[in-house]
Amino acid sequence: LYRRDLLLRNTVARSEERFEHLASTGDFVRSFLIHGTALPGSSGGAWCDAAGRVVGCQSGMVTQNGRPASIAIAAPLDAIRHLLDVRAHVETASLGCGLENLVTQPAGFIARLPAGVDGIVTVPVPPGGPVREAGITGETVIVAIDGVAVRRRGELLRRVRTHDPGATVTLAVVSPDRPDPRQVTLRLGRVGQRASR
Repeated sequence: LYRRDLLLRNTVARSEERFEHLASTGDFVRSFLIHGTALPGSSGGAWCDAAGRVVGCQSGMVTQNGRPASIAIAAPLDAIRHLLDVRAHVETASLGCGLENLVTQPAGFIARLPAGVDGIVTVPVPPGGPVREAGITGETVIVAIDGVAVRRRGELLRRVRTHDPGATVTLAVVSPDRPDPRQVTLRLGRVGQRASR
């Protein structure tokens, strides 16, 4: 409807939220996958639900080899309106490291772990972040947080995000050189916080 006088039908591809790595801050943003068509020049266009209510706005499109690959969506309009009204920064808790599902790691690394281990690998682990300060390295698998088993990145991040920055959490971790699960307690940082040198 914006610029093109055109309405395109799209579908939510997965009802469960995902967490995508944001290279500019080294952290993760919450996202939902949408399957559908978007045209060049449609950035800024309104996203509507089935009832025709505006629920968000398209902020850009990602192309690959000159073809549309995905789109970036700004926050829902109510969330944007709220942020403009309160003009306050929202603090979000962070482990201060990259996270990858174990199943995506090289077979050689997985073979060095005890049989049956599943979880999230800390990759990379920059200096000065909460995970590094707690002694966790880049070859560590997080298998639980606060006693709750986690197998995928989204499960771990959803649990981290229920806390405020500065809160203390306990991770159960395993690594090739320390195959027995051990408990590591750390204080959470915040998204966008630069690691100390």
